[in-house]
Amino acid sequence: MYEEFFHLTKPPFSMTPDPEFLYLAPTHREALAGLIFTVLGRRGTAVMTGEVGTGKTTLLRKLIQSVPDEKVQFCSVFSTNVPPEEFFELILIGFGLPVTGTGKAQRLLQFWEFLMACDEDGKTPVLLVDEAHKLSAELLEEVRLLMNFETAERKLLQVVLAGQNELRDLMRRDDLRQLRQRVSVRLDIVPLRPSEVEQYMRHRWHRGGGNGNFPFNPEAVDLVAAWSHGIPRVMNAICDISLLRAYTSEMPSVGPETVREAVGVLELTERPPEFGEPRVAVEAPAIHPDPPSPEVLRLPRPVYTTIMPLRRSAAAAEPGPEVAPRQPCWNGAWPALKRKK
Repeated sequence: MYEEFFHLTKPPFSMTPDPEFLYLAPTHREALAGLIFTVLGRRGTAVMTGEVGTGKTTLLRKLIQSVPDEKVQFCSVFSTNVPPEEFFELILIGFGLPVTGTGKAQRLLQFWEFLMACDEDGKTPVLLVDEAHKLSAELLEEVRLLMNFETAERKLLQVVLAGQNELRDLMRRDDLRQLRQRVSVRLDIVPLRPSEVEQYMRHRWHRGGGNGNFPFNPEAVDLVAAWSHGIPRVMNAICDISLLRAYTSEMPSVGPETVREAVGVLELTERPPEFGEPRVAVEAPAIHPDPPSPEVLRLPRPVYTTIMPLRRSAAAAEPGPEVAPRQPCWNGAWPALKRKK
């Protein structure tokens, strides 16, 4: 509705998980690299978790776009609240297989023959399960059994489980320890930092066709960051309504009052947090390039959790604050400073 008024080609803050609009913040970039590494490296199983609205589904769709079709065949399952027998039917249909036979043994044999045929053709079947936190323990056990399809050299089926943070708690259950041991890559998506919010907004604005006419002033950006808590989906909702209200009022820019009106429409009652860091002004659209091709992709170091002791100079030998060893984490957090006793 407001696209023509702001000279846009498409809505920049749509709620749909369009990979064209994906903003690759550090954790999102690491997650995409980890997903490609799992698929093309035939690592077996990856689990990706994150708060609701942080972009997990968009990353899965970006993964499908980022690998060659001739090398990978995907099956995406988004309906997880089904009985085990229907869940397996969804997998067969997703891979383009006819559902033949009435017994589970016949369907497993059919699936085994499909996996072996893919392996002979040099193609990798990949099962993507979104909303995996809603899977029952029985269904997760079914997924684990599918992971047993393998040869002496490699896994025949690659599995990606994506879900909200509850999935981590679910997989800590003792009766799912066999599944937990089969996970080779763990990925965690976190909300954007306040300093990344304007980059995210400008990125979406540019993808929607906006050029140098970014309408949100600095105070409006700060309010979007505060009320959204860094959740991209909430940011999209606030920005979309703010642009609509600016359009109906024929205002070429969006100020803090317009954002507050949008927050009221969305009924966001949770009090915004105080900023932990100052906002970094962005003068030009911060557009991330598309991820490198799988052939030249190099996985970032944080995928492998390592401990890197810091070197201390002789000048730092006197008593004072000592920095703890840096331990890369999926959420990008670092240990706090420890004071020498």
